[in-house]
Amino acid sequence: MNGSTPLRNGVKQQQPRHSIISNLSSRDELFADDLLYTREESFCTYTPLKILVTTFNVNGRRPPTNLSDWLSFDLNSPPELIVIGLQEMDLALGSYVVDNNVKENEWLFTLQRNLPHTYRMVESSRLIGIFMAIFCKRGLKISVSDSFISSIPTGFLNLGNKGGVGISI
Repeated sequence: MNGSTPLRNGVKQQQPRHSIISNLSSRDELFADDLLYTREESFCTYTPLKILVTTFNVNGRRPPTNLSDWLSFDLNSPPELIVIGLQEMDLALGSYVVDNNVKENEWLFTLQRNLPHTYRMVESSRLIGIFMAIFCKRGLKISVSDSFISSIPTGFLNLGNKGGVGISI
């Protein structure tokens, strides 16, 4: 099979590359999941991580220069991951219509300046005034890859004045 199906209404149809997987029955998928679960220890290793999760309603204000009161932790036992959430980051009415990342950039710059240099940003996501960033300790022995970002606006007319952001790493 070369990845294409017969002509339909005179147009050659491309078959998706994942067609073999998507054609599996739910019973086959459950069998594959069970098989992988029984062999999980053969190809997976798990390491407990310290994660600092913090959030701040910034009420549309610009970031202060010093965030040490908020972003403080024991430097003798620092977290491997830091997850920071901000609410009401941009309250300007125009931000609902035009995508403007000025406030996001200001906050990111301030966050990075206030965190120890041993952290790097892995990913960030913004939906108007809702913001999330994940920072990872440099030299972390695990690999942080394949991040996925999602945002769901739930405000009036599906505007982003209400909603949520999520990041999976």
